[in-house]
Amino acid sequence: MPKSQVRVEVASKSAKAASKRVKVASKRVKAASKSAKAASKRVEIASKSAEVASKSAKVASKSMKVASKSAKVASKSAKVASKSTKSTKKSPKFKGKDTPLITIIL
Repeated sequence: MPKSQVRVEVASKSAKAASKRVKVASKRVKAASKSAKAASKRVEIASKSAEVASKSAKVASKSMKVASKSAKVASKSAKVASKSTKSTKKSPKFKGKDTPLITIIL
């Protein structure tokens, strides 16, 4: 075989090998791109869930404030009711029909 033909065959084989390496590298780039897209989607989902958690925490905080206010109102109404029952206990009442007659006779 002449040297030029050997050189051509070697060059052809090296070109085929280089072509295979390029194909493998291309596949790796595609796989990396897919995993990057999946990671990006995961980040978006995590961000949205964080926003939802923040909103639910705000709602819970507001409901706690409302519950606190309603507890204060209930406490005040209980105090008022207690005072009104105390004042009714102090007012004199006749506990029977005989008492007014005795005071009239005396």
